[in-house]
Amino acid sequence: MGAATRGAVEAHGVVDAVILDIFTSANMHEGLNSVQIEDKMYKRKLGLFEAGDAFIALPGGLGTFDEVMEVLTLRQLGIHSKPVALVNTRGYFDRFAELIRHAIAEGFVHEEMWSDIAVVDTPEKAIEFVENYAPDEKDKGKIWSGDMSREKVDSDWTAAAAAAAPKENEANPSPI
Repeated sequence: MGAATRGAVEAHGVVDAVILDIFTSANMHEGLNSVQIEDKMYKRKLGLFEAGDAFIALPGGLGTFDEVMEVLTLRQLGIHSKPVALVNTRGYFDRFAELIRHAIAEGFVHEEMWSDIAVVDTPEKAIEFVENYAPDEKDKGKIWSGDMSREKVDSDWTAAAAAAAPKENEANPSPI
């Protein structure tokens, strides 16, 4: 985060920061347009989400993955239709993309969700994607009913879920 902030400030970009209070000494860069300090991570992410018109992820650690997954989850739930781009420097997000494609193949993620995400090689291509982005509407009824999988998915997961479901005349066992 620090390198991206420094680069943006040096290029005379507008940087609005939302940071955790425990990082204020390390992340208070000169030239920030605004700073929102939060005491909880969920508040920080909410501040980023509310302030953002788009989401561009650069290679990063667990916090980056957490933020990307939350943005994708909110997108799938129909809570936003903002553009999302992953800057895939040196193939950094290749395995992440593979994980999402695996979840699609297993029927846990609707394939249309991945079509909303740009995986690009450079920051310039991410900016181009954001500038040309036109959101499309998802069938929120499918999302909210839990039917986001492809209709013909026949996987072990489907069979396991069907086997675990209580039968019509069967009492529900008490959870222990």
